[in-house]
Amino acid sequence: MYVGCSPSGAGRVQSHSFETESRDSQNGSTAGRVPEANTNDSRGEKIGLLAQKSQSTEESRNDSADIQHEYNQIFENIDFGVASYYGRKFQGKATANGETYDLNKLTAAHRTLPFGSVCRVTNIGNGKSVFVRINDRGPFVENRIIDLSYRAAKLIGGLRAGTFTVKVEVIEYGYGQ
Repeated sequence: MYVGCSPSGAGRVQSHSFETESRDSQNGSTAGRVPEANTNDSRGEKIGLLAQKSQSTEESRNDSADIQHEYNQIFENIDFGVASYYGRKFQGKATANGETYDLNKLTAAHRTLPFGSVCRVTNIGNGKSVFVRINDRGPFVENRIIDLSYRAAKLIGGLRAGTFTVKVEVIEYGYGQ
């Protein structure tokens, strides 16, 4: 028997019992599988069980490795550091990918991300975020990780400070170099 809170229970604890399906392991075992429960909560909504026990220790090891790989993939796409912005003096000049810089667009410069990559940049100081597209190379100051367009920096409150601590999350990788 499993005990848990009902989704609609508002603090009430309900107990639900689940039947487990079991066959002899020589006949193609499904031992350990827990089928969908036939229990309803107080609103009559069907409660499903979304977990399945591993069939073997080896499968469990593989699952753990897969989960760790997914975790690493997610967090490889996040960086923390100092951002700055480039403004009016660059207006109308060519960016590294050949576009013309427009200080009113939501763009950014990054040293290594492919052109066209989309990133969410969050100002750590105030929690404000903006989505930008990488269209230029830089920053060329050693301790900085990204240069934002004037508008992007303004939207997340970075104009007054000039430089500010950010979290950069890659949402989608671009097409370019």
